[in-house]
Amino acid sequence: MKQFWHPDELAHSWTLSGDERALLANKTGATRLAFAVLLKAFKCDGRFPERREDVPHRVVVYLAHQVGVLPDVYAEVDWPGR
Repeated sequence: MKQFWHPDELAHSWTLSGDERALLANKTGATRLAFAVLLKAFKCDGRFPERREDVPHRVVVYLAHQVGVLPDVYAEVDWPGR
């Protein structure tokens, strides 16, 4: 996955649509953020990231702001068990 994202690229590729936000409605905390990350990563790359570290921190922060959770909760995601 691309590691550096210009702010315009972040907005274009990583902004959640209304339909995508609806999919997050019944999720909270780390699960909500992880779901958003996996959803958008799949749309951008056509595959899921293999490791938590594959997703740039800037992307996680951008998505965390949209879903209303702190970006730090991303570290709590049970990545191998996803």
